Amino acid sequence: MSQSHDPRQGMSRRHFLRLSAASAGVLALAACAAPVAAPGGAPAEGGEPAAAATTISFLTQGGNDNDFLRYEPLIENFQGANADITVEPIWEPGGAIQVQTKLLTLIAAGDAPDVYWAHSYTNGGQAKRNIQMDLTDMIASDDAVSPDNFLPAAYADFTVDGKQVGFPRETTSTVLIYNKSLFDQNGLATPTDNWTWEEFMNAAETMTAGEGAEKVYGTADWNLNRNTWIKMWQKGGDVISEDRTTYTMNQEPSVGQVREIASWFHDLGVHIPGVEVGGFTTADLFTTGRIGMFPQFSVFSGIMAAEFDW
Repeated sequence: MSQSHDPRQGMSRRHFLRLSAASAGVLALAACAAPVAAPGGAPAEGGEPAAAATTISFLTQGGNDNDFLRYEPLIENFQGANADITVEPIWEPGGAIQVQTKLLTLIAAGDAPDVYWAHSYTNGGQAKRNIQMDLTDMIASDDAVSPDNFLPAAYADFTVDGKQVGFPRETTSTVLIYNKSLFDQNGLATPTDNWTWEEFMNAAETMTAGEGAEKVYGTADWNLNRNTWIKMWQKGGDVISEDRTTYTMNQEPSVGQVREIASWFHDLGVHIPGVEVGGFTTADLFTTGRIGMFPQFSVFSGIMAAEFDW
C-alpha cells in the first residue's frame, strides 16, 4: 500500500474499533486503509449502490502454528461479521522486537500496516514516535468497545499521555508449576492457596539434592524479570513509580527482593544456575525431574510431556 488514508473511511467507527479489539492487543496507525469500490460501481440487490469494500492490513506474529491458530479464527470471525471488510495479515516470525523491527521498516518504506500487534513493553516507545491513532474519542462515542471490558492495569499499558492507542490482547496469570511426585517422595505437602514463602523455601531446600548433571534443584526461573517483579509487587515495590515517570527498582523494597532471589543461587543453592541449564529449557529440565517447581504462565504447555504428576 503506497497511499495514505484514514482507515475509518469506507468503514464505520464500530467496525474499526471491533477490528482493533478483536485483533487483541494491537494498535491502530493513523494510516492507511483504502476503500475499494465495487467493480463498475455495480448496485447491490434492490437497486442500492454496493457498499465500498475496505481492506485492512494487520501486522502480527506469524512464525509457527500457535501464532496462526491464535489469529486466523479472529480474522475469520471478524470478516464473517463484516462482509465488506477484508483483513490482510502480515505474518512476522518472532516476538515483540521482531514485529517492531518489521513495523518500523514498513513505515520507513511508506507501507505502514493499518493495525499491528505490539507488546506492552514496546508500546511506549512506539507511541512517542507519533505513529499511532488516538482512539479515545472513538471509544467514548461507541458502546461496541468499553474500557470496562479489560483489566485496568492491562488497559493502562496502552494509554499514553492520556490517549488510548490500543487494547490488550490478553492478560495471563502466573502460577507455580510443581512436580507432585517429587513433593511426595520428599514427604512434602503440596502447595495450597495460602502457601507461605517460608513453606516455599522449605520445599525448595528439601528437594534440592544430588551432584553434577543429576542434581535436582528446588526451583528455577525466578531470575526472569516478570517473576522477580512478583516478589517486588507483593512487598509493595515496583519497577517504576505509579505515574510511570521514575525508575524505582533501585529502591527498597525492590532491591531487597532481588538480593533475596540472588541468595537462592549463591548462598542456598536451591535455584538452578544458568550454567547448569546448558542448551535445555526449564521445561526440559522439569519434565526430566531436575526441577521441583517454577513460576510460569497459566497457559504454558511446554511440560505436557512429563511422565509424573504435576
